[in-house]
Amino acid sequence: MTVNSYVSAYSGSQIDASVAATQAADMHKNASAATGPTSADDSSLGFSAGSRWFNTTTGVLSICHSAAIGAAVWVDLVDVSSAQNLDAKIIGASVPAAANVTSLNGGPLAGLRNRLINGGMNITQRGTSFTAPASGSYTLDRWRVQWTGAAFASVAQVAGPSGYGKAIQITGAAGNTSGGLSQLIESINCSDLVGQSVVFGANLAASTAQTVGWTLSYANAVDNFSAVTTISSGTWSVGTSAAEFAAAVTNLPAGAANGLQLLVSPNNGAGLTSGTLTATGLRFSRGVVDSPFEFRPPQLELALCMRYFEPSCQLRAGQGSVNAYLLEAVNRWQVTKRVSPNITFYDAAGNPGKVTTQASGNNLGFSVGSVYADWSNVWIDASLGTGGTVGNWFYTSVTGDAEL
Repeated sequence: MTVNSYVSAYSGSQIDASVAATQAADMHKNASAATGPTSADDSSLGFSAGSRWFNTTTGVLSICHSAAIGAAVWVDLVDVSSAQNLDAKIIGASVPAAANVTSLNGGPLAGLRNRLINGGMNITQRGTSFTAPASGSYTLDRWRVQWTGAAFASVAQVAGPSGYGKAIQITGAAGNTSGGLSQLIESINCSDLVGQSVVFGANLAASTAQTVGWTLSYANAVDNFSAVTTISSGTWSVGTSAAEFAAAVTNLPAGAANGLQLLVSPNNGAGLTSGTLTATGLRFSRGVVDSPFEFRPPQLELALCMRYFEPSCQLRAGQGSVNAYLLEAVNRWQVTKRVSPNITFYDAAGNPGKVTTQASGNNLGFSVGSVYADWSNVWIDASLGTGGTVGNWFYTSVTGDAEL
């Protein structure tokens, strides 16, 4: 079909209507504005749903979503100046600030964005309550306490505030002069953050209103936090009702590739001599816009924790048919460890350094001939002092600790 025959197939009125619609759409646009549209750029000015607006100053193209008088809604679609594909800032509508993102992969809506592990305080492989824990010791998985003066009276998992299942609670003690709750982020999980901005936050509440301090530091050597250098610090004014808090730090230094430490300190590091500080929803991600806490499946969160600590890799085998006192067994860790872990043996009753045998029960001493533990396996060659019976089984549980 030729162009002429194609056009002649339609009536003049159809062609006129098509042209008129195109002209009408063209009329409802502003292609040379020096500013962006507002809620006042509505139907009274000739705009309608689908109208376009191009801001020559910023290079942003906007589309009218609704042209209700005095309440027009415009959506920024394309930032031509920086070739961004999406900037979901909605003008004239009420949306969270976190919706303003430029990249789903690197921004606050990216999947697996939280660099902190167990920020929801749900994983408790070591237990749920710790009385006067030693400074530098781990409590709920991946979270350790540090203090000077006197130890905190306790650190425990408690019920979380609205929107959270669990939280961690620090209870103060007379004589405590400083301290806090911290997580060490492995270098492999933060080496990409050099020169970048990060944002972190938490849901916090205190029994008495107080200023809570935060400090972001980097390890002076790769994954060695015996000495750290402060990158930035600040404070949050925490009340008695649980609330969300956040802070951003820009242009992380080269040392961030060694590993990062985030420390949250009651009373801005001046000590917690009484009362409590409760925390949950701790998050740390790339960018400058805080985002809602990322809830990961519990199976995944547990596996992330087990890279650093696994409480029970069971070793079970029959006692030697030739030498009833010879114990040999091998097993794999459930999750590959960060490094070859430090190991501790326990019998079935939880007695450290002991084994259980079929004939003689718990709390039996043994002499380790050799033991080997790497990232993925643990193996033992040992002998009993007593309790050996040919053909019977023996059992010991092995804890692997590869924490930073």
